[in-house]
Amino acid sequence: MMVREGNEAAWWRRTGRGAAIALVAAGAVSLVLFLMPAGGRTMLGLPLDAFLGGLVAPLAVLVAVFWFSARQRRIDRRFDVAED
Repeated sequence: MMVREGNEAAWWRRTGRGAAIALVAAGAVSLVLFLMPAGGRTMLGLPLDAFLGGLVAPLAVLVAVFWFSARQRRIDRRFDVAED
């Protein structure tokens, strides 16, 4: 389905804004984990920063992807281009 002529710019603006929010959120979480100081703390035998980096960073990306997908579904329904 195509977005109506007048609504195409609004659809792209909302889609782009949602993608930017998801990318910035996942990037911010990854950056914070990267900047964590390597300390003596351990969790399950691994340094805490490596443990959290390996667990939290992929989880943040996964949450961002699902959030964007749900948001995009709402945007598509609003502009009557959903593939339901």
